[in-house]
Amino acid sequence: MRRPGLLGDGEIEITDVIAAANAGNRKARAAIETAGEWLGIGLANLVNLFNPEVIVLGGHLRILFPLVSGTVYRRIHYALPAAREQARVEVPALKGDSTLLGAAEMAFDDLLSDPVGVLARSHHAVAP
Repeated sequence: MRRPGLLGDGEIEITDVIAAANAGNRKARAAIETAGEWLGIGLANLVNLFNPEVIVLGGHLRILFPLVSGTVYRRIHYALPAAREQARVEVPALKGDSTLLGAAEMAFDDLLSDPVGVLARSHHAVAP
């Protein structure tokens, strides 16, 4: 937030930097582009290390990625060829609630996939 000169008394969000860039603030635009470069470098390293099929960007990165996707993909191009060809970057379709919904799904995964088995293993289950 220091780079685009947007630090003030209050808390600054990524949306404030994006708004400043859209309003013509060159420092904000440069800061967004720099963030895209570093995001691309980081994702290229993740592609090399883990060989993922999909990288899902949530939180602030969900907001940033559409603005810097070209830069990110140019940086990912430097990853190992076999790994980068299968990797794709996505933003969650569920928007801001995706992390919360994913955590809830994980918590209830056993119950949803085998409700009878979960009840049978439960010490507190009451038989009809």
